[in-house]
Amino acid sequence: MASGVPAVTSDLSGFGDSLLHNMPDHEKGGMFVVERGKRTFDWSARQLASFLYKFLQQTRRERIMQRNNVENYSSAFDWENLARHYEEAYQSLLN
Repeated sequence: MASGVPAVTSDLSGFGDSLLHNMPDHEKGGMFVVERGKRTFDWSARQLASFLYKFLQQTRRERIMQRNNVENYSSAFDWENLARHYEEAYQSLLN
């Protein structure tokens, strides 16, 4: 993300779960979440293919805009921001 590369993940990962719950407009930011948890393999594969096909259909200008959007979202997933949450979780376990 820090390099402006769009990301595809699934709702089975912590990253995908975080996007779904905290960033409702994640697709505008170039981050796509494939539904795997409650879907069949075939359904998920078609959704992934759709994401990739839409990406391939973008114009050069649209790809540049998407790259910039990805970079803008990357700060939310910077370790300086995420470390705080890990520290809070660790402290709650100690208490």
